[in-house]
Amino acid sequence: MPADQQKVVRYPDFKFGFIGDAVAGNHTLTGIRSEDGLVAVVGVKLALSEAAPNTITWTFVDLTSEFTISADNTLENAGGTSLADTFCLVVYVDIPEAQSP
Repeated sequence: MPADQQKVVRYPDFKFGFIGDAVAGNHTLTGIRSEDGLVAVVGVKLALSEAAPNTITWTFVDLTSEFTISADNTLENAGGTSLADTFCLVVYVDIPEAQSP
């Protein structure tokens, strides 16, 4: 293929982070920038039942629509869902500064 017809395929640089006790309001996630793209925010809760037999129950909740990147190092939970005793897995795409709009 001639050089002028070659295509460069770039794969997104996905990054992951965690925030704990995701109550409504702002949360610090060091490294995320306002130019990055938020992919998913998943609330994760673990419950242990101490019956016979002991069981562990995992609950997952998609909270992506409630969160935005409001500033560098800051996620905002504008949706208002309080998830006490829950942590959130945050998935985002690191967009290099040169490619930011």
